[in-house]
Amino acid sequence: MGSLSDISSRRFRNLRRSIRAGLIFKGGKFVYDSAVVDMDFDMHSDGLVASCRHSTEAAHEFLLDATTWLGQQIGVAYTPRLMRKRIYRDELIVQMDAKLAMLSQKLQEFSELLTISSQKTIQPTGILFGEDAGTAAILTIDRRMSTPWEENRYFSSASLQTA
Repeated sequence: MGSLSDISSRRFRNLRRSIRAGLIFKGGKFVYDSAVVDMDFDMHSDGLVASCRHSTEAAHEFLLDATTWLGQQIGVAYTPRLMRKRIYRDELIVQMDAKLAMLSQKLQEFSELLTISSQKTIQPTGILFGEDAGTAAILTIDRRMSTPWEENRYFSSASLQTA
């Protein structure tokens, strides 16, 4: 379990004060499960954002600690009811064994047809997975920009919890 006092505030940089943009703290440290976790923290008028490269649980513990500490400072008791909704986002750079076109014979044939008709090398550059409601994608896999095709490097983001 971490403590807000474990954050080395002198390492926070790039603080922007704006009602619209909120308060943004970058490069902080938070002790979680005996590990020092790099933590970024944003405060907006409609919510709080904790970003780290450790786990969803580390970010959640940080937010619990931060809201409890802040509540004590201003005399407001934090209760779990105050947190109305959690939104998750996980981002990774992945290297695949094969090109996206190799996922399906039909996709490969379509890529070849586009290549012939355009006289340029055309390949699938991404995949989106989402729900029927037409809301934002749950999982995306997009080709890394400025990366040669043969490297098969992709940027992936998912609106899911991480371990």
